[in-house]
Amino acid sequence: MESSGLNSKSKAYYEKQKVYEIFSRAEDYPKKVETFLKKNIKGEKILDAGCGSGKFLPLLEELSNTYIGIDLSEEQIKKAKTKTNKSNSILQVGDLEKLNFSDNSFDFIVSAWVLGTVILEEKREKVIQELKRVLKTDGTIYLIENDSTGEFEKLRGHIKRTKDYNNWLIKHGFQISQRLETDFWFSSLEEARTVFDEIYGEQISRQIRTEKVNHHILILEYKLTE
Repeated sequence: MESSGLNSKSKAYYEKQKVYEIFSRAEDYPKKVETFLKKNIKGEKILDAGCGSGKFLPLLEELSNTYIGIDLSEEQIKKAKTKTNKSNSILQVGDLEKLNFSDNSFDFIVSAWVLGTVILEEKREKVIQELKRVLKTDGTIYLIENDSTGEFEKLRGHIKRTKDYNNWLIKHGFQISQRLETDFWFSSLEEARTVFDEIYGEQISRQIRTEKVNHHILILEYKLTE
């Protein structure tokens, strides 16, 4: 969900919803993140912060009594609404810098590939503080992020940037809960190259050699205790 970030200028995210949906579906095709979430989440109320088109929506609905998903993109929210199975789930356009929720509202907050797309550190700071503000005591935030290793980050040339970002999260109270080695898995090499071309450009897409792109993921957690 690389483009599900605040103030992202990605055309694939805001203007080419179908391309983004293919990308999202291919990401972590073995569903290792879902396996982690199933083992570690069981909550009354869950916030999916930067939910995109709802990659984890069906699972998080199943694991909670109340699911709330927010995203800046109206098109992504429209797509996410087609995946909901519960009448009490809420999906809305919203800004993570200004969450419209009371303090201590959520048992769990999940944010997948969101903060890493926010380049300005002051904006990231605002989001982190907002997520912590709406988290209940004894609640947990899970951030699903790219690791600096793996083919995906090498292709994008983001190794140092991603390493610096993950270290920044650790300095802000997060700790690494799990490292996952997984894959993007597209239906064909042509589809993989087309999607990467739309999102990242031809120079990167031409480097892809198979329908699978190795991807290393970090799951970081923050627990709020008294």
